[in-house]
Amino acid sequence: MATMIRIGILSVAAAVYMGWAFRGIEYEALEAAPALLGLFLAFLIPTLVATPVYKKLGERSDAQVTRFTLGCWMACAAAVVLVWLVAFGRDAAAAGYFRDNLIVGIIGLVVLVVVLNFALQPILQYFAPKRR
Repeated sequence: MATMIRIGILSVAAAVYMGWAFRGIEYEALEAAPALLGLFLAFLIPTLVATPVYKKLGERSDAQVTRFTLGCWMACAAAVVLVWLVAFGRDAAAAGYFRDNLIVGIIGLVVLVVVLNFALQPILQYFAPKRR
């Protein structure tokens, strides 16, 4: 449960950052909603499909499934970022803050995800299973 909440929050944060940094918001925030929804789903769906498959393929402990889920999300997120950067790079209407300086934008995205991941650790301990 805590892992799914974590990857959900990380997906939202990454989608918002990518929308602001690379796509841009022209006139209204609602114009970016379809792109943000697409980014969020692109970040989340591969992990939501791969985790149950991984769990069904063999007897796995909860720790192994958690490690796989976070690793799968990171790998899928990296692939999604690369694909969407190519798409935004070819879009003449994209006017994001880092559209012309992709390396700085990608470093900012990596820093955001890492800091947010570690910041969520104490908060998500609340959802961890408790021993009695």
